[in-house]
Order: sequence, then C-alpha cells, then structure tokens
Amino acid sequence: MDESITIKSLSDVKWTPVLEAKLEELLIEQQFDFNRTALDFSAVLNKDLATCFSEFRIDAKALQLKWTDIEIRRYIMPQMHQQRTAQRETQPAAEDEELPPLETTAATKSNLISYDSDSGSDHEAVKKRERNLEDLD
Repeated sequence: MDESITIKSLSDVKWTPVLEAKLEELLIEQQFDFNRTALDFSAVLNKDLATCFSEFRIDAKALQLKWTDIEIRRYIMPQMHQQRTAQRETQPAAEDEELPPLETTAATKSNLISYDSDSGSDHEAVKKRERNLEDLD
C-alpha cells in the first residue's frame, strides 16, 4: 500500500469566517511575523488531517497575500462603501443638476460637417463646408 503524502497549498484551504478569525488571532500573537504564523497555521490546518494522506505546507508569502485579500474584504471595502454612501448623502446627484441651455451660433453650426445621405459622396459635403467657411470670412 502506497502511503505517499499529498502536499496541499493555501489555495486548497476551504476558507470560513472561523478560519479567517483564527488566522487573524495567530498573526496578532506572532506580531504579524508571517514566517512563524505560516508554521502555526499549517499546524492548525494539519491537525484536522491527521488520518488523511495529505498535509498543508503554507508559504509565508502566500499567507501574506491571502491576509491582504482578507483584510481588504473585511476592513477596506466596508470603509469605502461607507464613504461612498456619505458622499451620496452630502452631494446632490448629477442628474438633479440643471445644465444651462446649449448655445448654438452660426459659427458653431457652420463648423459641423453635415453629410447628405442622398448624395452618396463625401466630396460634396466637403465642398459645402468650404463654402460655409468662406461665407464666414
């Protein structure tokens, strides 16, 4: 019978709020030393796998990246949501603002290129625009 051990990484962990809280507790105990916390966290994960032929080996850098993801989701995103909500309450919506009427003058009308769909030729539209520009001078 082959009793080889399957090595699992951090990506194989089934994350739960309890497990995230345990990781946070270990990080605080170890003063955010990710090398020591990786060893302790591996022991916590492997404790449940004593009868299986697999074990977790957690890399400190991978653990640090995972903690950053957890920290962003748990702390930063709720703060950002609160800030956006506060901004919406204090600032009027852009739709509520009345814009001044659009001013159109002869100069702005003549600078617009208009294409005659019946002509089928862009050359005529260019000539028409040139005549309009000459009229302005």
